[in-house]
Amino acid sequence: MNAITAWLDNPIFVKHMRSRLRRSQFLPSAVIVLVLCFFIAYGGWALNAFSNGSAFKMLLGLQTILLVIMGATQVASSVGGARESGILDFHRVSPLSPLAVTLGFFFGAPIREYALFALTLPFCLLCIWYESPSIGDFFQAEAVLVLVAWLLQSLSLMAALMTKKPKSGGRGAIGILIFFFVVGSNVYSAASRGPGMGGEITTLGFFGLQLPWLLLLTIFALPALFFFMLASVRKMNSDRAHPYTKREAVICLSVETVLVLGATWDLTNFPPLVFFMIYGLIIIGCVLTATMTPNLGEYAKGVRRAEKRGLVRLSYWDDLALNRVALAAICLVVLVGSTAAWYFIAERSEVPGPNQGFGQRSPVSFRTPIATGVLVVGYFGLALQYFLLKAPRRGTALLGLFLFFVWLVPLVVALFVGLTNGQSQAGQFIASLSPLAGLVISSGVGGADSMFALEAATLGPALAFVFLFNNLVTGAKRRVVQAIHTGPDRAKPGAPIDPLVGDESDLILA
Repeated sequence: MNAITAWLDNPIFVKHMRSRLRRSQFLPSAVIVLVLCFFIAYGGWALNAFSNGSAFKMLLGLQTILLVIMGATQVASSVGGARESGILDFHRVSPLSPLAVTLGFFFGAPIREYALFALTLPFCLLCIWYESPSIGDFFQAEAVLVLVAWLLQSLSLMAALMTKKPKSGGRGAIGILIFFFVVGSNVYSAASRGPGMGGEITTLGFFGLQLPWLLLLTIFALPALFFFMLASVRKMNSDRAHPYTKREAVICLSVETVLVLGATWDLTNFPPLVFFMIYGLIIIGCVLTATMTPNLGEYAKGVRRAEKRGLVRLSYWDDLALNRVALAAICLVVLVGSTAAWYFIAERSEVPGPNQGFGQRSPVSFRTPIATGVLVVGYFGLALQYFLLKAPRRGTALLGLFLFFVWLVPLVVALFVGLTNGQSQAGQFIASLSPLAGLVISSGVGGADSMFALEAATLGPALAFVFLFNNLVTGAKRRVVQAIHTGPDRAKPGAPIDPLVGDESDLILA
C-alpha cells in the first residue's frame, strides 16, 4: 500500500489526472466513445455480428485508436510541450527522480485515453456473452493491445526527448506512430483470431521450444519496452546525456540478436532470411552506434576529467570516451549473429541424414556479405566519430553526404549503365560498390561468372573506409589532446568560443 500511495503522490501524474480528466474535457470524449460503442452493439445485434466476431473486432479497433494512436500522440505532445516551455528543466532539478518523472509522463499523459478505454470494456462483455471471443481469447487480445500500446507510447516518449526541436518532436513521433499503426493493425487482427474466433496458431517456436504465442510476444516486447524506457530515463535526467551508455548499446544489440535468432531457429533452408538478419543487424548496429558517440566538446571534457583525476585516459566504456572499443564490440555482435543465422538457417537441412546433423550446403555463400556488413557498421561508426570531432554542428550532415555518395550514387550509376549500354556485368560491378546491393550480389544469388570481382568490389571499399576513418579519428584525437595541453585549462570570461565546440564549458583554444 505504501508503494501505491507513493506512486499516487507523484505530482506529474496527479497534474495530468487533474488537467485531463476535467468534466469539460472528459465528458465530450466520453459521449463520443459511448455513442460509437452503442452503434457497434446495435450493429452486432441487428447484423448478427456478435456470433462471427465482427463486433469484437470493431471494438478492438476503437480501443486501438484510443490507446495506441491517441495515447502515444498525447505522450509525445505532452513531453514536447514541457520541453518547449522549459517546465521539464524544473522537473529535472526537483527532488523527483528521473524514473519518477518519466513514469509520471508515461502514465499521466494518456490518462484520459485509459479512462475512455475502460468505457469500452462493458460492451466487450456482450461479445463474451455470445462466446465470440471466449474469455481466454479476450484477455489475450487485450494483453496484446496493452503491450503494443506501451511499446509505442514509450517509443514516442523517447522520440520526444531525443529530438533537438521540441515542436518537431511531437510531429516526428506522430509519423512513427502512423507507420507502426499500419504494421500493428495486422498484429491486432492476428491476435483477435484466437481459437474461439477461427484462429489456429496457439504456439510458436523459440530455439526449438514450442511456447504460447502470447508468452513469446511478451518475451519480445518487454526487452524493447525496457530499452525504450531506459533511454527515456537517461534523457529525462539530462538533455545532454546519451540515450545509451556504451555497455547498454552492446547489451541491447546482443539481446535483440538472441531474440531474433530464437524466433527464426526452426526456419531452416531459407537463405533469404539470412539477408534480412544481416541488413537488420547493420541498421540496428548503426542506430545504436549513433546513440553512444560523443562529439568534440564531450570528448574534450572527458580528457580534462581524466587529467583532473590523475588518469592517463578515461575508461573506454565511459560516455565521454571515443566509440572505437564499443564499436568493435557491436561489430563482434553483428559478426556472431550473422554467422549464426547463416549456419543455423541457411545451411541446416530440414531432414538431416541418419548419421549427420546437417545436410547439403546452400549454394549461396554469405562469407562476403557478413564480412562486408561488419565493416559497414565499423566505418559508419568511425566516420560518425570523425565528423563529430571535426565539425560537431555539421557532423551528422557530413555523414549523410558521405553515405549518399557511397551507398546511393553507385546504384544510380549502375542503373544508367545498364539502361544505356546494356552491360549487365559492368552494372553489377558498379552496383556492388554500394553495400545496399553489394551484400546480395556478392553472395552469388544471381549466379554471376566473375564472382571474385564482385566480391572485391563489395568488400574492398568497406575495408578501405575502415582504415581511412580509423586513421582520421586517431589524428583528430591527437589534435584535441594537443590543443588541451597547449592551451589554457579554462576559458576566461569573455573569451571567444570555438565554433567547432559551441559550448563555453567545453571550450578548446588552439
